[in-house]
Formats: sequence, C-alpha cells, structure tokens
Amino acid sequence: MGCGASSSRQEPAEVVELRARLEQLETSQAGMVQEKSTESQNVAQEWQQVEAHSLANEELFLRQTQKNYGHASCSGRKGTEWQPPPTKPGTEGKPGKWTVHADS
Repeated sequence: MGCGASSSRQEPAEVVELRARLEQLETSQAGMVQEKSTESQNVAQEWQQVEAHSLANEELFLRQTQKNYGHASCSGRKGTEWQPPPTKPGTEGKPGKWTVHADS
C-alpha cells in the first residue's frame, strides 16, 4: 500500500472525539470572550450614565446655589452679603444674617 491508501484510512475514534471536544472548547471559549466584552461594554455604558447623571446633578446644584446666593458682581442679579452677629454690648446672642441687596 502506498501513501494515498493511508490518507483515506479512517482516524481512530479517540482522535475524532478529541477533535470534536477541542472544537467545542474553542467555540465555548469564544462565547465566553464575547460575553466578557459585552459585560465590560455594559459596565462602561453604566459608568457613563452615572457620570453624566452626577455631572447634571452638580450643574443643577451650582445653578440652584447661584440663584439662592447670587454674587453682587453678577450683572442683573441680587447679591447677598453676610453680616456677622453684632458685637455691641447688650446685643449678645443675636445671630448674624444674610442681607440681600440690589445690584448697582
């Protein structure tokens, strides 16, 4: 028999089984890799949403704060000024206060 006859011979059952298992492993591994990358994409998207949400909250907070305690230097807004508690005798215990003044 020559070389051609051996190539047409069937492989042992073990080899066929091992090849099938190897293919199955490679397929499942590719699936896991795909799953992992999908998972990391989801985490990345979630993180972006959280970041965007916290940035929006921060902006809202700053806008609210500016509205409540605007600066006299902001044109067209009322400014606020802190007046410390009075220090004259007989006025002990009086609190300090914020005074709102019109922009000039």
